[in-house]
Amino acid sequence: TGAAGRISYSLLPLLLSGRVFGQHVNIKLRLFDIPESADRLEGVRMEIMDSYFELLSDVVASTNPEIVFNGVQVVILLGGFPRLPGMERRDLIMKNAENIIAQARLLNTFGSSQTKVLVVANPANTNCLVAIKHAPKIPSHNFSCLTRLDEQRLKAICSQALQRRINQLPRSIHNVFILGNHSTTQVAHITNGYALMADNSKLFLSETLEDEKDPLKNEYKHILHTVQNRGAEIIKKMQVSSALSAAEAIGQHLRDWIGDNSNHSESAFSMGILSNGNPYGVPDDLVFSFPVVRMKSTTNDEENDMIMIDSSLTINESVRRLINKTVEELLDEKSQISHLL
Repeated sequence: TGAAGRISYSLLPLLLSGRVFGQHVNIKLRLFDIPESADRLEGVRMEIMDSYFELLSDVVASTNPEIVFNGVQVVILLGGFPRLPGMERRDLIMKNAENIIAQARLLNTFGSSQTKVLVVANPANTNCLVAIKHAPKIPSHNFSCLTRLDEQRLKAICSQALQRRINQLPRSIHNVFILGNHSTTQVAHITNGYALMADNSKLFLSETLEDEKDPLKNEYKHILHTVQNRGAEIIKKMQVSSALSAAEAIGQHLRDWIGDNSNHSESAFSMGILSNGNPYGVPDDLVFSFPVVRMKSTTNDEENDMIMIDSSLTINESVRRLINKTVEELLDEKSQISHLL
């Protein structure tokens, strides 16, 4: 959905180039947007055709949701109502919940128990919860919301902080995660994280950036504040929200959740999922970002992929306080639209 928008424009080449679902998976693409965007939507369809992606087997662009939702296997809910001047957050939550309900009911009618749904439209966590409640035919574990963008931002921020501290650029950052809401209360977890250096040695972030014994060496507060407010800073500079980086994060989220992750060794990644039965003491019936791992399971001699929460994170007192704060915000958002659930 929201296929005529900026994120979609950056995302479509990733999906159709094989970077997400693999080089041998043909794609039947369905593009949906509101009637006011019909001309732009058709223009996007024309550009896709002109690009001659070899993996594209069919593309349909329509403002009729019954056409695009029929028989879908993977749904990316990008379309949402923007926050207008003078609009309270409560108003935005209500407006987008109503929009998500309409789409979820269509999914419940035209989707299947195998349909996978990624919610990107904000407020993503609460929108995802609403979608789960109004599409009961689709199992709740088939729904997720995007927090991978926040994780990628966190990796970039940690890499830059390390470069300043040790005057070396890490090759990659691992085991850092986002907990909670996709908002300014999100929790950046770096205690278990490490940097892989050029010589393949590991440099643990807790020893380098999170030194609680020496406040002058502890950069966690700066890292947390930066990742929590990065989206707002981009809007301030560009006058629009993130698109290119959001599209890249969506691609990585889908690849590691249900796509071809055979060439990527990262064992765990951040993803917003239903909190029921989680190992971190988060109340049930919230969509909360956790570190998750993709595992193989066998049912009736059939092998399937499943997502499990990684329970290995170290949660200290300061992180627990931050978790409590983001839980409080999610409970408040849920209370605002409780009559719709």
